[in-house]
Formats: sequence, C-alpha cells, structure tokens
Amino acid sequence: MTKSLRIIFLVGVLIAFTSAQPDARTDVNGTRYTSAITNWNCEVSFIKQNQIIKVESLNPDDSDASLSDVDSIDHDDDNSIDAVSWNGTACNCWIILFDDDGYEGDSLGLWTTNTTTGSYDLSTFNYLQDKDLISGDDYKQWNTAVSSYRIYCF
Repeated sequence: MTKSLRIIFLVGVLIAFTSAQPDARTDVNGTRYTSAITNWNCEVSFIKQNQIIKVESLNPDDSDASLSDVDSIDHDDDNSIDAVSWNGTACNCWIILFDDDGYEGDSLGLWTTNTTTGSYDLSTFNYLQDKDLISGDDYKQWNTAVSSYRIYCF
C-alpha cells in the first residue's frame, strides 16, 4: 500500500511540475497573450561586424526558432554577435540568448515590445560569469558570449 501511495504521489508531483511550465505566450501569472494582428511577420537578424550572419523569419504558422550552436553558422568559434535586430509587421517576441551551447548557462532575455523594427546592441549588456570559486569575479559582455538562442513570437 505504501509503495502505491509513493508512486501516486510521484506521478502527481510530475504532473504538477510539467503542467505548471509556462509556454511562450503565457506569463508567470498564467495570463495568455495573443496577437491582435492575424497575419503578422517578423524577421530577427543576428549581426556580427555589421554583417547579418543569420535571419529567423517568424509568422503565426512558425512562431518560434532556435539554434543550439551559434558556431554552426559563424564558424570562427569566438561567439561574437554584436547586435540583434528585428523588422516586420508586428514583432512581439522574446529573444533568449545563452552563453553555452544547447541552451545552457547564463541567459539574457530581450523583449521586442510590439514594435515593427528595432535592435539591441549586445555590447551594452554584461553579466557576471563566475565559474570558479578561487579567482575574482569574471565579467563578460554579451557581444562575446552568445552560443545558442531561442526566439518566441506571437
């Protein structure tokens, strides 16, 4: 009997945690957002040394994009993306940058706030990357750290 109760409890905990995960269009309070524009499009561009190295085209039928290894498009292993820009009829997007491959490590979330065009200069964002306990703090700028990203639009 005790074993059955434990299994039921574990299944209940798993269901509670998996159902509580917000999706790209639901905030932490559970409010679901939808776009008032039915036929929107948004292109998100990743820029290095004033050159576009990757463009993600998003629309209602394809509203998310991701890349687990930026080096696959950049090939020089320096993780430098200087800016992220967007352009479209309506860009309500979360752009989440990660400092490790496979959507791991520290992350930076950028919100496009229902605009048609805009950009973020990643050199203006820094973070504490203190992976060792012995030496002092290590600060990095995001324009030298992007290794993977996820984009969610609505």
